[in-house]
Formats: sequence, structure tokens, C-alpha cells
Amino acid sequence: MVTPVSAGIRLLRASLALVIVATSVLVSREPASAQAPPCPSLQAQVVEPVAEFAPAAVASTRAKDWLRKHPMPITSLVATVPNPPKAVADRYLEPFGANAVHLWKDGPAQVEAWLRHRRGTGYITWLENNGNAAAWNGSEFVNSGQLMGGLPPNNPGRIGYQVGDEPTTVSDMQEIISGISRVRGRDPEALLFTNLSYWAGDPPGSTRDAILDAYVAAAEGDLVVTADYNFDIAHYTVLQTFRRAGIAKGVPYWQYLNAYVGPETACQPTHTPSDLLWQAMAGLAFGYSGHHWFLYQAAAVGHPTATQWGGSILNQPTGSWNSSPTSRHQVVSDVNRRLANLGKAITRLTSTDVRFIKGGHPLQPIDVQTYTAGAGGFPYLFSVGPAPNQQPLEILLGFFVDERGERYVLVQNARHTHSHRLGDPAIPGSSSVGTIHLNFDFSAAPAGLPRDHIRILRSEDGVRGDLPLQDIGGNLRRANIVLPAGDAVLLKFATGNDFMFGPAREDIGLVDPTSGVWHLRRGGVISSFFYGNPGDSPFMGDWDCDGIDTPGLYRRSDGFVYLRNSNTQGVADVRYFFGNPGDLPIAGDFDGDGCDTVSIYRPSEGRVYVINELGSGDQGVGAADTSYFFGNPGDKPFAGDFDGNGIDTVGLHRETTGLVYFRNTHTQGIADSEYLFGDPGDRLVAGDWTGVGFSTPALFRPGNATFFFRHTNTQGVADNSFPLGDTVMLPVSGSFG
Repeated sequence: MVTPVSAGIRLLRASLALVIVATSVLVSREPASAQAPPCPSLQAQVVEPVAEFAPAAVASTRAKDWLRKHPMPITSLVATVPNPPKAVADRYLEPFGANAVHLWKDGPAQVEAWLRHRRGTGYITWLENNGNAAAWNGSEFVNSGQLMGGLPPNNPGRIGYQVGDEPTTVSDMQEIISGISRVRGRDPEALLFTNLSYWAGDPPGSTRDAILDAYVAAAEGDLVVTADYNFDIAHYTVLQTFRRAGIAKGVPYWQYLNAYVGPETACQPTHTPSDLLWQAMAGLAFGYSGHHWFLYQAAAVGHPTATQWGGSILNQPTGSWNSSPTSRHQVVSDVNRRLANLGKAITRLTSTDVRFIKGGHPLQPIDVQTYTAGAGGFPYLFSVGPAPNQQPLEILLGFFVDERGERYVLVQNARHTHSHRLGDPAIPGSSSVGTIHLNFDFSAAPAGLPRDHIRILRSEDGVRGDLPLQDIGGNLRRANIVLPAGDAVLLKFATGNDFMFGPAREDIGLVDPTSGVWHLRRGGVISSFFYGNPGDSPFMGDWDCDGIDTPGLYRRSDGFVYLRNSNTQGVADVRYFFGNPGDLPIAGDFDGDGCDTVSIYRPSEGRVYVINELGSGDQGVGAADTSYFFGNPGDKPFAGDFDGNGIDTVGLHRETTGLVYFRNTHTQGIADSEYLFGDPGDRLVAGDWTGVGFSTPALFRPGNATFFFRHTNTQGVADNSFPLGDTVMLPVSGSFG
């Protein structure tokens, strides 16, 4: 990887700029020598605000649309270590927490080797500046001459392509712009981007600005992506620069994260847990909606992916898949889990401002102001600061708004081990827990807005809850937030509209129809509660459009629907009737509006009745919006987004034979896909089990109380299985929060 680097050594405050003693180092494209070279020498560079970007004439919506249908991407770059065994692919996607594969510039040739282990997994791969793949011939990389490495358009699992990497001249950028256009012509719906550097040019300045201006104005890119591997104060300026570039271009922005040994850490693997957590959470505060660790594994010494100084901090640098994960592999796995927990909300939000309270840090980042009341449009908050009697505490605040106009603030304890300048003594308490005070004045707040709590989303578990507010006199209230170094929480007022969540990997549950007890599995943890009467038909759906699936029941004896808006014991929040006695319920988002409704399948007719609204008040909901014939009497219906377009359609399961078949539109016709899966008597549900953005089947086998999952809509054996529950239980699926 070509890596312009700033090692942020001596930051000197200037009126408009920060002068830093830093490196501007390029990781060689040539084979590294068997002996690592000295860590690069230092040279003075300037950190300064980049001029305002002119808005792009036309903004791509591809990445925004993709993020609405998929979890926030979390990956780590895999560099030219071919043919991973299944155990490696499983470790990368499960305990490590990546939700897509990320491959280097010879990646097109490696795609099949990765995806054969986990069909349905998405991938990103790099390409050369002109859009062709590279190939390693044993001594150097050569251009393969094949656009996209010969991969077909819309290849299964394809998320997108990085075309080129960190251009250092305007001519490089123009070549990349042409390369992006070539790839766009072959694969129109792929997400396309290049990786941009704040440190481009020698020294950075006008050349960098021209490169960024060209990309924002002219490239057909769907994202703004950057890599900055510093842990010091300059990193905030870099994040702000590319945040503004993304806003000007009208596209989401993603970041690479430091998981390699390079000049930013004096060519030593000194990354601490607080450093690693801080850089990820800081990206969220600025609104970055994709996170990619550089790098997961590197080839052996003598190959350019080894880098000159030591390769990845995540796996032992042996250059093969026989290497063992390092202790930092587990640390970054935990960071990825926290990213995913907050990311499910961040992908639904728009960044409005970022502020930094320097606490005991000697410097304020260039282009990032301190907090003042009203920043980011977040009301009632009039001051933020460390609680008394603490060591120096830096605080980062990211402000957001959602599509409903609801306001949010992400609060980060910005302490981390290497927040000081490289080579300087650590700031006291730089890796310690901190307590932050947020002070509110509710004098101008609506009378119905609760003053005793606000809503909080925590990174450690992704659970929404109430954060009590302390009464400090009159209409003044205080939130006390205790956070480990580098960690963050997301807050909003308790307006009655809760956090909006984006898509996530779906999970399964079981309902005991004899007792009405629901058992929902969330990340391996089971929660149980009572709801409904024996004999009711259970299902899950997002009835209040908050991104969380909650219980529904259909009473086949009278056609009544009973819906609940939380995964807790209680009475129905919504009651109405639809259909005829004997109908079977189908729940899903049948019009792509982000809200689920209940439709029915009439086995006596083999007919589907779809309705795109919920009823209320024990009344009938009216006639179906559409209906069509599909299937045979006796088949059991299920719903899912089988083609990843954001709209659920209907599938049928023939329990006598194990035949699964579905349509991708709400129209009459033969199945768009069909295959055999499972044994007679299995009970089927559908869901997005791997976070790839489309639904595939899972079976619950009553005979041995075991779930079997398939990760593609093709015939074959289960990709995953585990025992759960009891033989009498009925399966349900969804995103349970």
C-alpha cells in the first residue's frame, strides 16, 4: 500500500496552521528486502485547513442506498496471502467481526478462494489506477491487462472496487478518474472509490488540494475514503478534511484504521487498546460509516505487502495462513463489536458538526473548534466538560440529525495512550476511565419532554436505555457519563421517537405454542418472555419503523392480528383483523418504506394478499393492496428480501419434500428461484444471517431441536447449524435489537 504518513512529532501552534515534524513516507511498491530498513527520517510538514470544496454537480446515491440495506461495513485488508483455509475465513468473519472480505490489488483472483467458504459474504477489492487488476509474478506486481481482473459485472457478493491508492500527483488522480469511469462502464452498480491522503504532495498543500478538488468535482466515485494512521492531534484535522469532502460530494465517507507497524508508531507495534478503540470511535464521531483495518495479514518478507517495517499487528507476520492471531486480534475484535453496535445507528444519521474539548491537551486541532452552546443544532445543552478532580480529559463530540429531524450527540472519552506527540511524554491519565458532565437547560423545551432522563445507546452491548439526569436546580439537569479511554456513547432526547437502526445480521428465536413463551437469541444470548395465547401463529416484524423486530401473533380462528412494539412481556400495542379464518400470516416490508406490515396467504386458494399498512382499534384494515396466485395448497409461506433490493417478497416451503421457492416481485408467475433444502417436517424461516443484505433460509428440525442455516439461495448442505430449544417450538427470525 502506498502510505503517505504523518508521524505527528512536534506540533507548534500557529495562527492558521500547525507545523509538525512528520514523515511523508511511501511504502515501496518494490519487493521489500529481507532486512527491514531504518524507520524513516523526519521532516517538517504543515497541518492546515483545506479550502472549502465546491459541491459536486451530481451526487451519487449508490453508497447511501447500499448503506440503508446493509450493516456498516467493517473489514480488514488481506494482502496477497492466497487460498485461506475455512478456519481462517470463519475467524475473520466471526470472532474478528468483519462483515465483508477486503482484498488487495490482486484481489480479483482471490475472490473465489475466500467466498467458497462463506457463500453470501460481500467483498471489496482493489484495482490499479486504470481499473485493471494486478498480478504478482513472484518478484513484482504487473498489470494483468484485465479490467476488474476479469470478474463479471454484479458478481455475487461484489460490494465495490477501490481504484488506485493515495494518488500523489494530479496526473495520478486523472488516471484514477478515467479508471473509475472504465469500471463504471462495466459494472454500473458497483460502489467505486479511491483512497485519498491528506499528506499527498511534497510537501502537502496545493498539490493535495488539487487532487481532492479533482476527485470531488469530477470522479464518478460513490464514496470519499481516506487513510491516516496517526494517533496524535493531527488526526482530527484529517478526519474533518475528508468529512467536508464527503459532504461536498454528497456521498458517505469511510476510513482506513491503523493495524500495521509503520512510522506512526516509530516502526514498533506499540498500539494499545485505548489507541485502537479511540481511532475507531473518533471516526464515528465525524460520521464515518465504513471502517477498514490496514492490514489483516501480510505476505512474507521480500514481498511488498510485508511493508518495510513489520506488517500487521493482528496476525504473526509469517506470510502464510499458518500464523497465529496476536493478542491485538482480540482487542480489535472487541472494537469491531463496538463499531457495529453504534454503527447500526450512525448509518441512519447525517453529521451536522464535530467539536473537541482539549481538556489537558496542549493543542486544539486545526479545523475542529471547541464546544459552544447550539453546536450541531443540538438543543438545550449549554456546557460540556470533565467532572472535577480528574486527570486531563479530552472530549470529542459528534452531532447528528436523522430523517425525522431528531437530534443526536456522540460523546467520546478521547483519552488514549498515544494522544501525545510521538517522542513526547504521555499525557497523565491518557489510558484511564473518564467522567464527563453534560449540562442541560430545559427552560425552552416543550412541556412534554422528559427532564429526568435522556436516551442512550452504548457501544459495549448495543442496547438502548435511559440515562438518568441529575437535577441541579430549576430547569437545569446534568448527565454523568463514565467511559473507558477511547470509548463513546450516542445520546438523544426522549421525544418518543427512539434511535433509528440500520440493517444488521438477523437472528433467530423460538416460540413455545403450548405456553406462549418466546425465546429470542441476540448475539448468542437468549432472552425470554410471555406473549399471546396457545395456538396463535407467531412471527416478528418492525411495526413502529425503528429498526427492531418485535412479536406479532395471528389468531387463525378469527383473523385477529396482535402486535407488540417491544421484546418484553405485556399486552398488544396494536390490534386489528385482516383475512379469513384459516389464513396464514406473512410479515415483511412489502413496499420498501422501512416499516413491516402483516399480509396473509390463503392455503385454500393458493393466493397471496399483500397490504402495506397496519390496522388499529380492533377494526378491520380493509382490502389488500395487491393479490396474486402462487404455490400449491399445503405449502407454508415465509417472507424475505431475496434479491437485496430492500423489498420483501413471498416464498413458500413444501414441508413434505423440502422444496423452497420464491418470487422477487409481488406478481403472479412461476418461482424466480427454487431448490431443495432440509428434510420433510422441517420448519422454515428466512433472514440475513451474515449481514450481506439479502435473505436466505434457515430450518428448525423438531426431531433434534437444531437450526440449519443456508447462506445462499442455492441447493446444498447447511453452511452452519446449532442446537436450540425443544421439539414443540416454532421458529421466528428478525433483528431483535
